[in-house]
Amino acid sequence: MKCDYFINNICRSCSLLDQSYDQSLDVKEQKLKSLFVNYQYELLATQSLNNNIEQSRTKLKLAAFNQGQEVAFGIVDSKGKPTKLHHCPLHANSLNNLLLEIAPLLKKYSIPAYI
Repeated sequence: MKCDYFINNICRSCSLLDQSYDQSLDVKEQKLKSLFVNYQYELLATQSLNNNIEQSRTKLKLAAFNQGQEVAFGIVDSKGKPTKLHHCPLHANSLNNLLLEIAPLLKKYSIPAYI
């Protein structure tokens, strides 16, 4: 998946984007196996998304912060600098659109942002 946030080192939350989809599944499967090395189990086959991971995430976790007079959503780096992520290609479009509707409501009802 091509993500400009990842390519430009703006967001590195999706740490496996520099690998192919199949490689990322293998990494995750190996990590899972390592967690249960002392247990007897049967690991079922990994269910893939047919290599179409864009807009596949239906859950997001973002900080809300003030950007000028507006509320924005995104991540905060280790130095405390917020970065707006309103159009993450991994998030379902409905979630990206919802952020645009929530921001004015936070301002309207004086709900304070994270930063």
